[in-house]
Amino acid sequence: MGKIKENLVNNLSVDDFYTLQEMSDEEEIRYKEWLQSDEYIQFVNEQLAETNLEFSMVDVQNALIWAKSAINVEPTDIGKDVYDILFIEKVEEHLNKIRYDKF
Repeated sequence: MGKIKENLVNNLSVDDFYTLQEMSDEEEIRYKEWLQSDEYIQFVNEQLAETNLEFSMVDVQNALIWAKSAINVEPTDIGKDVYDILFIEKVEEHLNKIRYDKF
């Protein structure tokens, strides 16, 4: 097994391992070339950009406080499941407002 396959196998799930075992030498060469390409660099940069924090801790805390005050019913009146859904919607509403205000 080539070094590329060996490195990948150490970080893969069982299903991915069996798929990788079926990789031909030609596919391994193409994969190695892809790792050296600009497309790979762009792919990695896009993945890293998705991990950047969109909201600060203060934004999240403010959203939680706002959601708590925005709901005017008690959990016992509507049930915990429904209350949780309302709470989540209110938090998302506040965070979306922050997101769109930035533009």
